Amino acid sequence: MTTDSTAIAMHPWSPLNDRQLALLTRIEDGTDPVTSDSTELSLTARALKERRLITMPKQNGKWQAEIADAGRFYLEHGHHPDRPEPAPRKRRSKASEPKALPASRPQEQATAPPTTKSAPQRAAKPPQPSPAEVGAALIAEVQQAGRFLRIPNPSAEERARYRRAFDAARQCAGTT
Repeated sequence: MTTDSTAIAMHPWSPLNDRQLALLTRIEDGTDPVTSDSTELSLTARALKERRLITMPKQNGKWQAEIADAGRFYLEHGHHPDRPEPAPRKRRSKASEPKALPASRPQEQATAPPTTKSAPQRAAKPPQPSPAEVGAALIAEVQQAGRFLRIPNPSAEERARYRRAFDAARQCAGTT
């Protein structure tokens, strides 16, 4: 019998989902052990074990989850210690910037009929905060929220804003 399921290859450094993160935090806390008796958690525990974030040593035929050094690192830094470093962003050089169109010939300008319409005015964009300000604000927001910041059901715009903020926070953390 075959099942039609799609397997998704996960790297050890792929971000944890909420359930995995909650279980990893519970295992680190140690007050409520996760064991082979917790059958509803065994699949999630095995996923953490495959990423080398926990170990599941057996004793008398039963396992108990224990946090590994990589799991402690993940909880402290928010990513797996084996995660590859993101490539630095390339800055645009002057040569790659778009060039201005050449001005039309003076003859064409003289023969063109005068226009009575003025170009439509564009609304001024509000000033955008710098990435350093966005990153610092996100870091402060996470610190104020405690260890984890949860954003239930974000809109597409809010999700994009947080992605940009996380990127800016990573850059801030790398420069301090």
